Amino acid sequence: CINVRITKDWTPTCYFADSESGRTSLRNLIADRKKKKKKLYTSLHAASPESKIYVIGYPQFINHTVDNKQCAANVRLNKDERLMVNEAVRYMNSVIESAAAAAGVKYIDIADALQGHMLCDSKENPGQVYVTGIALGGTNDTQESYHPNDGGHILMTNAIKRAIGGQLLL
Repeated sequence: CINVRITKDWTPTCYFADSESGRTSLRNLIADRKKKKKKLYTSLHAASPESKIYVIGYPQFINHTVDNKQCAANVRLNKDERLMVNEAVRYMNSVIESAAAAAGVKYIDIADALQGHMLCDSKENPGQVYVTGIALGGTNDTQESYHPNDGGHILMTNAIKRAIGGQLLL
């Protein structure tokens, strides 16, 4: 979905975002994962019925409500694309949660864990954004594009700990 060149009008470059058929294709791709996820979770539960099994959802990682000018140059997703990403994360989480429930394992929702620290949340305070934009050309060997950085992982860990009552995951 990423256009590595900046366009003046923020023209959508992602097939999934620029048409209803693209959005339908993405929903179908995500929905097709449910059966495999349920099978995996059921197998894990059957292999260790006494174990607590937690399935973690995805965090929302990009603010879709701001205008394009508020995003850093290394985000390169227009407002429609950012909305598509948010909707896809929401839908993926609903599929994961449904598969977890069907398998009898615990789903943990961390969708809001990065709130206030997502991409496009603060162009003025980039140190407060806990998700990496596009990481091109080996400029960051330890961080992949559109993934949480250390601060993001801390926020996600805290959300998981709150969800399980402060218990340590073993």
